[in-house]
Amino acid sequence: MLQRDDGVLVTLERADGTSETAEASWVIGAGGAHSATREALAGTLAGATYPGTALVADVRVSCDLPRDGSALIASPEGYVLLAPLPDERWLTFVGDLDEGEEQRLATDRPINAVATAIRRRLADAISVSEVAWAAPFRMHHRLAPRLAGQRWFLLGDAGHLSSPFGGEGLNSGIHDAHNLGWKLALQLRGGGRPSLLESFAPERLAADRHVLAVSDRLHQLAHRAVESARTGIVPAPPTPAQTEAMVRSRSMLDVSYAGTSLCDEYIEAGAPPVPATAPVPGDRYH
Repeated sequence: MLQRDDGVLVTLERADGTSETAEASWVIGAGGAHSATREALAGTLAGATYPGTALVADVRVSCDLPRDGSALIASPEGYVLLAPLPDERWLTFVGDLDEGEEQRLATDRPINAVATAIRRRLADAISVSEVAWAAPFRMHHRLAPRLAGQRWFLLGDAGHLSSPFGGEGLNSGIHDAHNLGWKLALQLRGGGRPSLLESFAPERLAADRHVLAVSDRLHQLAHRAVESARTGIVPAPPTPAQTEAMVRSRSMLDVSYAGTSLCDEYIEAGAPPVPATAPVPGDRYH
């Protein structure tokens, strides 16, 4: 990719091995953890990978768990996390896998590998009846060096990776897209100052750092639950205030953009006024 003042030159590679160069006014990297856009424009994701390997799978199981939220079940052999999906299915994470379980996942039928791993941790409490797909999975705590530059932006996993225990990965990616979407729309319609798009990176950087901090705490709590199951030592339960604060954090209700450029924006002397007919932040379009 080659950045210019009026756009970006992008090389597009086709499945048949051929390629072509196209010019784009803006480039949005939303290709996940292995985003080619991020690699070309911002480099690798900085941070760390958590110890251990988990199994992630789309399953159908028989259990008594309510389907109004996710459930983490800890045992001396590890953990099983189940989160409800449509059509009575569940997304499950099972960890941490030992070498035998990793080998079985690579060589055996998915339903056998998943059922065996869950049975080792939960005995007969949960019965696996179907596995749509399964794969080994490493959990990360990572953030891109930059979330935006001249005419390019990173969204979702292309810009940040957090532990799935927080359940914030998809939500934060949607927040990224929403933050950029209305600003880019105003800019393209002539109603946004240049500083409007510049506010994307500092705002989402503050939010993403918050997400990583919260998911890291939840990741540690999950593994402490396994350690508690192994040792029989039960830690003191959180206070109501601590529980409320964690719920707010997981829901991203305590993220603030105070102090960022958009909140502190002012019109510089000599800057051209925004047209009177232009939309302003908060306007609704019909």
